[in-house]
Amino acid sequence: MFFPRWDRARRWGVKRVWHLPAQGRCDRASKNILIKDQPPHEDELHCLLIHEICHAVSSPYHGRRWQDRMMKAGDKADKIGHKELAEMLDEEVKRQRLIPKNIDREAYDLIYDIVTALPYIKFNRLLTRVAAEYGMYPREFKVRFKRSKKIFNQAKGFMKTGKSKSFKVK
Repeated sequence: MFFPRWDRARRWGVKRVWHLPAQGRCDRASKNILIKDQPPHEDELHCLLIHEICHAVSSPYHGRRWQDRMMKAGDKADKIGHKELAEMLDEEVKRQRLIPKNIDREAYDLIYDIVTALPYIKFNRLLTRVAAEYGMYPREFKVRFKRSKKIFNQAKGFMKTGKSKSFKVK
């Protein structure tokens, strides 16, 4: 109904995965939509599935292609009388548009803030905590934010010496 040409060969599946760091994920490699917990309301489940299928048909990121596909699904939901679902999809796109363009800087600032607040925190513990904020596994976060260890060490150095080393995000 929302994706008439998607998965005509019926290769995709939906799996529940308890350890996901986010509510849902599109795994293009295995052709699975992974969900952590089934949302209590039908429209919430549809919104989650549509969100992930939009990743499957457009882009793994929440950029313009994904947003356009979500808006198209929202228009379809509205047209067939699923007003609440249409509003949920629209809100999801609006939420993604609020995320700052310089997400790297925000992630590194968060690392610095956590180390400042919890100076004895170990890197792996911090990584787990910050990755969860971004809906990622720690190893994904390390790959996406390659300078996280360096920023962690700089923040640790600041806590020891009181001298700040400014860092630049590329």
